[in-house]
Amino acid sequence: MQAKTWGMGVMLVVGLLTGCGGSGMEEGLSSEEVAGQAVSRCEGGCNARYNFCIVRATQPPEVCRAELIACLEECALNPLELAPASQAR
Repeated sequence: MQAKTWGMGVMLVVGLLTGCGGSGMEEGLSSEEVAGQAVSRCEGGCNARYNFCIVRATQPPEVCRAELIACLEECALNPLELAPASQAR
């Protein structure tokens, strides 16, 4: 029983080191890099609408994906706006 506990402890430590940035973790991200990864309000609205479509199964997944792509393309034209009203349900 002690060997089993010890083995689980070793596996936990190895998992934490590899999964939580033990090696190869990016360090020193600048604020510009972090801001570049942020999702705009428009993209956030598109993602929320896509998630609603998928979770509620209001349409087939292919239609949900196509609507997401169209919405994100409209966001690229005007990223500061909310999700396009033309895509609203």
